[in-house]
Amino acid sequence: MSERNFKVNFKYLIAIFWTLLIFTGCLVSSSMLKVNGVDNIVGFDKLAHFILYSVCSWLWMTALISNKTRKNATLYTISGLIILGFIIECLQAGLTKDRSFEFYDILANAAGTIFGTTIFLKLR
Repeated sequence: MSERNFKVNFKYLIAIFWTLLIFTGCLVSSSMLKVNGVDNIVGFDKLAHFILYSVCSWLWMTALISNKTRKNATLYTISGLIILGFIIECLQAGLTKDRSFEFYDILANAAGTIFGTTIFLKLR
C-alpha cells in the first residue's frame, strides 16, 4: 500500500470511527452520558449535537475530498449526515426507553453539519 493510500484510508477510518461514536452515544441510555452540572445548562444538548456534527462533517470532508470533487464531497457529507441524524432520532424514539425523537436535535445536527462543511471549504 502506498503512503498516499494509507493516508486516505486512515482519514476514512477516523471519519467512520467518529460517526460510530455519535451513533452509539445517541442510542445508549442518557444516564450514561450525564456530566454533573453540565447537563443542566440550557441548550447544552443542542450545542453538543452541533459540535459533534461539525467535527464529523469536517472529518468526512477530509476523507472524501481525497477521492471526490468538492461538489460531490460536499453533497455526500451534508446529505449523509443529515439523513444519519434523522435516522438516529427515529431509532431513539423506537429503541430507547429514556430518549425520544427531538426535532431540534435534527436541526442542531444539520446546522453543525453545514457549519463544519462550510468552514472546511473556506479554509481549504
